[in-house]
Amino acid sequence: MLASRYSEDVISKNMKQGERYFVAYLNSEPVAYAAFEEREADNFLGKFYVDVSIHGKGIGKQFFNFLLTQSNTAKPFRLQVNRQNFKAVNFYFKVGFVIESVGDFDIGNGYFMNDFVMARA
Repeated sequence: MLASRYSEDVISKNMKQGERYFVAYLNSEPVAYAAFEEREADNFLGKFYVDVSIHGKGIGKQFFNFLLTQSNTAKPFRLQVNRQNFKAVNFYFKVGFVIESVGDFDIGNGYFMNDFVMARA
């Protein structure tokens, strides 16, 4: 799964198709990573990860607010998050997202992502 989403070739291809990647640093160390793409109807946040060792320190919220400055804020942000990832779901609630729908998304080889689709106007 990692190679199918995070290899250099895949990231390069995604960037050529308009996906924008960002890394946040703390004391010169990378601590967070995000990517979104501006689509016709929204900004889709496909990746947002913060090092667990710094959770609860406000860095994720600062990083997310920075992403807002880099996007077309006239369009809503959307994302998918695993329904069982309570920490992430609660984080997204704190930065203004609401649950828009629930879905089970087939990712191949008999695997499904059991996600909330969340949106932030």
